[in-house]
Amino acid sequence: MFKDLLHIFRHSSFHERIIKSILYLEKSARIKLFYKILRKLVNQRIYHCEIHPDSFRSLEAIITLSLPHPYFIVIHRKVSIGINCRIFQGVTIGSTEKLGEELDLAYIGDNVMIGVKSTILG
Repeated sequence: MFKDLLHIFRHSSFHERIIKSILYLEKSARIKLFYKILRKLVNQRIYHCEIHPDSFRSLEAIITLSLPHPYFIVIHRKVSIGINCRIFQGVTIGSTEKLGEELDLAYIGDNVMIGVKSTILG
């Protein structure tokens, strides 16, 4: 765990460190309530990001995530994001849902770059 957090702090920018470490700690913790409150206060209020740790397939996906400008990013909770992804500001990744039907969720593979103000729906 400390090795992973050390990797986050060595290979990330200041704002990226804050967001990724909160996501990592919430996903790996047994009691998630404290980190959920911290995520809501910091990520949503300061960076205007709604990124849920369950959006990532593994802890490695959070560690290798790259957020060059981590502002105004919205990612649906049930989306699946792989390792080594790069997400720029203003990105929305979500689902298309119709009344009475199941969600069509987006699936983001490994080594993907998502550009500024992109919208990806299932």
